[in-house]
Parts: sequence; C-alpha cells; structure tokens
Amino acid sequence: MISFQLLLLAFSVLSSTAASDLFQAEKRTSESQRLLDDITWIEPHRSFVVKLDTPGYPRWLLNKTTTLAPERTRSKDWYYAAYDQPSAVLLNFTLSSDNKTLYLNSQAILPLPDTMIPPKLAAYQVPANISRDEFSLLKQHHILSWAFYGTTIAYQRLTIDYDRLVWADPSSGPYQNHVPTLRFRLMGFGSYKQDDVLDDRLQRVVHVTLADQKHGSSDASDRSYLITEVALKESRRSYAYAGVLPNNVSRIDDCSARSWRCEDHGLYAEGEPWYRYMWRHKFDQQFGRIGSQRHEIMSTWDAVAEFFRDTWPIWVFTFVGFLGTVLVTYVVYGMIRYMRWIRLRRIQLLAEEDGLLGAPKDEEEDADFGYDDEPPSYEDSVKPLPPPPSPPPLPPRPFTPSLAVAVEQDLIVLNDAELDVERGA
Repeated sequence: MISFQLLLLAFSVLSSTAASDLFQAEKRTSESQRLLDDITWIEPHRSFVVKLDTPGYPRWLLNKTTTLAPERTRSKDWYYAAYDQPSAVLLNFTLSSDNKTLYLNSQAILPLPDTMIPPKLAAYQVPANISRDEFSLLKQHHILSWAFYGTTIAYQRLTIDYDRLVWADPSSGPYQNHVPTLRFRLMGFGSYKQDDVLDDRLQRVVHVTLADQKHGSSDASDRSYLITEVALKESRRSYAYAGVLPNNVSRIDDCSARSWRCEDHGLYAEGEPWYRYMWRHKFDQQFGRIGSQRHEIMSTWDAVAEFFRDTWPIWVFTFVGFLGTVLVTYVVYGMIRYMRWIRLRRIQLLAEEDGLLGAPKDEEEDADFGYDDEPPSYEDSVKPLPPPPSPPPLPPRPFTPSLAVAVEQDLIVLNDAELDVERGA
C-alpha cells in the first residue's frame, strides 16, 4: 500500500513537471511568433527602431537561382525579384554619443550637417509581419548598424525619397529651452531596377520629439538632447500648420539657373534649412540642388580646380621656367645696355681729349651731359665726324698725238692745198 502511494506521488510530480515544461515551451513559441511592434526601443530615450509599413509597395525577395552563380549575372538587378506581399522598412533613430545629433540609419538627420546637401538615406526592407525573433537576429548580426552595407543579403536595401519637416529646427534658430519635433514621411523608393513613388494618402508619419536637458540655447556647445516622445500618425493629422504637397507634385523638377538655391516652400520658417522634399534625382552629394545657379557655379569651379589639381606640377614647373627665362633675359638686356653705355662713354672721352667735339674751352665747363645721373642716349652721344680732306690734284699728263689728231692735221693740209689751187685759177 505504501509503495503504491509512493508510485502515485512520483507520477504526479513527473506529470506536473512535464506540464510545466510544455507550458514554458508553448510560451516561448508564442513569444517568438509574436509580431514586432511598430516602435521598439533599443535604449530608453536614446535609440529606437520603427517598423514603418509601406502599403502599395511590393516586397523584394532574393532570387536564389541567380545568386548561386553571381559571376554569370551582368548586374545586381538579377539578385532580387518583386512579389506582391506586404512589406515594411526599418528606421533606426539613435542619438550620438554626445547627445547633440539624432541619426537615422547612420545618417545625421537633426540637425543637418549641411543644409544645402540633404543626407542620402537608405533602409532595409522586411516583411510587414516580421517577428520579434527575426528582428533579434537582425540586431544580433548588426544589420541595423549597416555592417553588411554594399553586400548582397536576403534583405533588399532601398534608397529613400523622404519628407523632412522640423518644428524649431536648430538651423533656423537659435531657440531657448529647445524642444524640436521631427516629422518624417516616406515618399518613394529606389531599388536596383526601378524608382517608385508611394501613395502619400496611405503613408504614416514618424513624429520624434527631442528635449534639451540643459534647457539652454539650441546653438549652445553643451546642449544635450534626449528622446522624449515617439509616435506614428496619419499624414492628414501631421501637417496642420505647414501643409503638404502630393508626391506627384513635389516630385516635379522645376529648378533653373535663375534661382540661386531653388529652395522649397511649405516650411515653418523662412531661411535654413532650405529644403523639405528630398527627391534623389534633385540632389547630389557634392553640390546640392541640381540645376540651381549655385550648383552650376560650384560644379564648374570644381571641374577647373580638379584640372589644376591633376596638373599642378606641370604648371609649377612651367611658371618657374617662364619666370627664370624672363629674369635671365632682363639681366642680359641690362648687361648689354650697360656695356653699350660704357662704349659710348669711352668714345665721348676720347672725342673730348682729341678736340673732336668742337666745343670752346670756356664752354666746356658749362656743358652738362648728365653722365653722373644716367648714361647718354646713342643719338646724343654719337656726333658726325668731320668730312675727310680732299685729295691733291693730279699732275699733267704728257701729250701724245693720237690718230684723230693726225687725221685732223692732214685735213688741214688738204684744205690749204685746195685754197692755193683756187687762187691760181
């Protein structure tokens, strides 16, 4: 009887233990299958992740038939294929180590480093029904910190077109007791194959509120922010004082060189930051707004500077050679002029000693040639020499009768004979 009771007691203990283990396993299974919340805190008041659904946008899945032989593919377009499945993107908002800057997927989003050049953002696409366990694996393998940036993994990386609007933006300040609020909305995606515009009526807006714990100025060097509030709201409830343009309207590129910046309208305050609707085809990461006068001038100047940066040794050697040539030419020319002046000076001294200048002795002291001030010119120094003496007359030559003279004498004799004959007749 006692042995039977002991056996019954052992069986009951084992049964309760098995039931407890089964309950714990079912609990862990149910927890692992629980869907990820829209907002998941990584570190209280400093870091959180938003799972932002993208209704109307397809999900890109890794195409394993081509990934097995990537050397045969011509581009990354073949790595992924689009499927009509609900999708979302993960947005990781984190404060910097000094609590002065809010980062979105490793890019500074509040305040902006350069208000002329908005940051280029990207996000990993995940299924809309992603579980907590899958999210934990992403966090464990540092996917959220972009450790696999530039590699082909199972999660498609999408570039983002976004609407950034900040209440009490530090760039437009300064503000006292600073409490800025960021409103962030997705407008479009860019994949390896195509660019797509989202339906703005279906997208939700992320609201992130910061608060300066020092309660000082927004431009103070010791400011320190904490994330005090995070919310997801509909678009029509997010822009009460600023309004919002439809995506198909704000996407139109109407910038021209007649405007210096081609800044956006619909901001809370005039001035910086200049842009709100960040479409990727409107900006580059070097000069900002494409098509603006500022972009044209800076891109042209950069091209010229790049040319000189590549060829500066040639230009330096050319300049040094040209400068040396000019200097040597000037020295040689000066020496030639000096030697000519010495020659002219010697000629004048010799002329004065020989009395060739013809100046009276009483006027020699009054003559001022300015030798002590500057060398005389060639025209003033060189005087015409006196004409050379005429040669002596030549002696008379002895007379020798020529043939013409003999003929002339014979004619005279004949004429005399003819006159005698006539007289006799």
